[in-house]
Amino acid sequence: MLTVVVALAALAAALTLYLVVERVGAAGLPLALLRALAWAALAALLLDPGCERRGVAVPPVVLLDQSLSMSTPGDTAGGGPRWRAALDTARALAGRRGRILLFGARPAAYRPGARPDAPATRLVPAWREAVALGGPIAIVTDGEVGDAAALPGGALATARIVVLPRPPAKDVGVAALSLPEALRAGDTATARVVLVAAHTAPGDTARLVLLQGARVVARERVAVGAGGGGSFARDLRFVPLAPPRSAGSAAEDAAGEVQRFTARVTGVRGDREPRDDARVSLALVSRASAIALFSDSPDWDFRWLAVTLKRTSGVPVRGFLRLTPRGAWLDADSLSPAGTGVARQAARDAALVVVQGTARGTAALARLARHALWTWTTGASAAAAVAGDWYVEPAAGASPVGAALAGVPPDSLPPLTSLAVEPAPAPADTAAWVGVVAQLARRGPAVPFIVGRDSAGRRVVRTLGTGLWRWASQGGIAREAYRSLVGALTDWLLAPASRGEGAGALAADSLAARSESLDRPVDELLPRPRTLHDQPGVAVAGPEEREPLRASPWPYAVALVALMLEWWARRRRGMP
Repeated sequence: MLTVVVALAALAAALTLYLVVERVGAAGLPLALLRALAWAALAALLLDPGCERRGVAVPPVVLLDQSLSMSTPGDTAGGGPRWRAALDTARALAGRRGRILLFGARPAAYRPGARPDAPATRLVPAWREAVALGGPIAIVTDGEVGDAAALPGGALATARIVVLPRPPAKDVGVAALSLPEALRAGDTATARVVLVAAHTAPGDTARLVLLQGARVVARERVAVGAGGGGSFARDLRFVPLAPPRSAGSAAEDAAGEVQRFTARVTGVRGDREPRDDARVSLALVSRASAIALFSDSPDWDFRWLAVTLKRTSGVPVRGFLRLTPRGAWLDADSLSPAGTGVARQAARDAALVVVQGTARGTAALARLARHALWTWTTGASAAAAVAGDWYVEPAAGASPVGAALAGVPPDSLPPLTSLAVEPAPAPADTAAWVGVVAQLARRGPAVPFIVGRDSAGRRVVRTLGTGLWRWASQGGIAREAYRSLVGALTDWLLAPASRGEGAGALAADSLAARSESLDRPVDELLPRPRTLHDQPGVAVAGPEEREPLRASPWPYAVALVALMLEWWARRRRGMP
């Protein structure tokens, strides 16, 4: 309504100018109309009314799969024809106004020269960024998205998805390689290899080899065509090769070196993807056992200690036992005769010697220890042993094992069965410490239970009681406290033998993490089920809104043209 009033007012003013003021007569009517049109346009710009406008198309956001599976084997320069086709598709979907985001291990804006080299296919982080940008979302991928199930329900309902699948072809890859983190050269070990096969024929076979460095240590011919594909595991028995002998001490030989093991599958005719044919893992290989465990009076304490050391120390452990103080030494695992010379040599080479049993029967082997020593004398053989319920708790002073029992309620720990009562180390002896103490029936003075000493680089720990196996057999908090205590003592005793990454105290989880990081690209190339499929998507338009008149170029053009035509017509009539 306001626009009509403004137009009529402009027309009336123009007619008054030409018919009343300038007295042009009927010939001035066209000039008055041009002047009225210019004034109306200018007045409309000053009043600035809004005009209804339909919603316009919002620029799309295209998510482009940059994972390694989008590349072509052998094409390292540009990613191959599949990547170029994906790029062309993404550019066509984005148009001139849209944006392209790459997704894989992490989202990133597209830049010229980008290649498909991401070791994973994670869509969720890039999806969050696309939603924050607004507009319709399109996805260009091979369909093998690892975290598709983690997307919110219905998130992909309106998205356009273009799948450029990998062509179905024969493929056999190595999905996993697991082997003990700590190996001893010369001992038989087992490596488990998991293979994945796709589109194979029933008669297809492959050659599976295990390499230590560049040398083959195991090989086997396996059938890979049963059922046309799937995953299956194979166990390879092998004997680790000794690492190169260094000029270091025997402790360094016992600590060992980190060796690279590779499981490789070959001999598959027509294998589409050669880049997933190998899997790498790491293991600590030593010439000698890092820990040598001896007992001439094996009991439950010996049994639980041997099991815990093998599971938690992360280094090779070899155990010896004999049933009588003067009997023959037996291998603790197989109970086969080991020989006195073998046992003595193991004690000389080990970075840590653990002697459990009677003091007289194991004293000779304890004297053979060149490095760390842990003695655990049974209560029956200790001269000052006192039987009874001995309840333990951390010592008041600082010690390397004090944190192992921190936060453990003393009431949750079963009592020991006996304890050899010995005086505590002299206060002036700064190299000695008391880690754990015990009280008989929770009364009387606290007596040292675990004591240690570090002198001239040689570390020694003494355990003065029996019955600690009760912790391990009870389970729960008590078992965890037992594992923590044994682990803390082992770490402290093996610390002097540390030598870079090949340290005897190297944690097993560190090796596992490093092995996993070596094989992340292989996981992306293995045959996997498709989790996304083609869909057309839903067109999304912006909401209707009122657009200010000054945002349009037409009022300016109308006013300018009308004034120019009026000026031209006035000049033709000789009017100033």
